[in-house]
Amino acid sequence: MSAIPTATLTRVGAIPYYIPSRLTSIPPDSRECIFGHMPDSNDEPVPITLFVLESAMDASPRNLRSTVDSWLQADDVFNKDFLQHVSFLVSANTKLYLDTLAISVPEEWKNQSVHAVVMDSNNDLVSFRGGPYFASNVGIRQAWRLFDDTNEAFQFPVVPDEHREHTCVLPCSSMMRTLPHLALLITCS
Repeated sequence: MSAIPTATLTRVGAIPYYIPSRLTSIPPDSRECIFGHMPDSNDEPVPITLFVLESAMDASPRNLRSTVDSWLQADDVFNKDFLQHVSFLVSANTKLYLDTLAISVPEEWKNQSVHAVVMDSNNDLVSFRGGPYFASNVGIRQAWRLFDDTNEAFQFPVVPDEHREHTCVLPCSSMMRTLPHLALLITCS
């Protein structure tokens, strides 16, 4: 069972986020701790940065810095607080090469943990995109940033419906009492 069974609201640093109920499952036996430890995700969602590595060379500090710099410039959902916990999504073949190399994440990220998540093949990697996510004990969920509705254009917050091509009222609208002035949602990717 997931630690976050339904949609919820949270903050990462000072920025509010919506966490949709849709879960991308990651089997626990596919995760390996490289450094530190993952906090107990039964209490609340854990913000993580997911790097999808097609080759071991993608894990070089230079490539990682470049990727993060581009996210910070172009992605208004990602922020540096997601770097506290980093997960590298790799194929089994890439993991063999990573084992022989020392994964080195830039010190300025101040990581609390680094994990490798091994997928069976590169084909499994295609369904994932790198960037900010929220982890639970059984998988990950996308990070959706909430923005102020300064023009008061929305009476009720809306999000894409996971089962149809239309939008629906935000399923956790009762939680909006916590963050009443936030109404507009923009997704990460």
